[in-house]
Amino acid sequence: MIGMTVGILAGGKSRRMGYDKARLPHGKKTFIDHLAAQTADFDEVLISVDAVDRWVDLPYYLVADELENFGPVEGIYQLLLYAKNPYVLVIAADMPNLTADFLTCFAAQVQKGELCVCAYADGRVQPLCCVYHRDVLPFLKKMRLEGEHRISTLFSVVQMRRVMPEMLGYDSDIVRNVNTIADYTAWMHCFMDKRKYES
Repeated sequence: MIGMTVGILAGGKSRRMGYDKARLPHGKKTFIDHLAAQTADFDEVLISVDAVDRWVDLPYYLVADELENFGPVEGIYQLLLYAKNPYVLVIAADMPNLTADFLTCFAAQVQKGELCVCAYADGRVQPLCCVYHRDVLPFLKKMRLEGEHRISTLFSVVQMRRVMPEMLGYDSDIVRNVNTIADYTAWMHCFMDKRKYES
């Protein structure tokens, strides 16, 4: 087992999609089930949700938001509070290309003493594919008290290291997310083409 907690953020409102992205079909599974399967080798897997009663059908350990409509800052804060390990690999439920091999390799990049190690793809930091140490909790608590919703604000006060998927032998698409119906349709075409090629 990998001695790190995985926290899957599934509590978003999915306004642009109009449907809970975590429940979108991923072959015979859903996005959330696919990601849970890819993280099975980690020591602990937690699912961050906005409200437990909307997700009682999920057979996973749920961590609920305390502050409503606060976004990823709240989800990451709660995951770090509940995790039994000092490091938490946070991933978003709308990243259907993530694989067990990539996540294992990415988690292994963290060096002792580092507080944040984030994927960096297409010229942008990916804060929802990032390893956080629980020592960032005081900073997140302050952000919550000040009403700061942007997780990027954290990186202005704590050191963050970027890791490009290409450095690990993966294409940047590995951390691509699905936000809209058009995104999902395009992803489905690629997914089906890949399955046909592999068969």
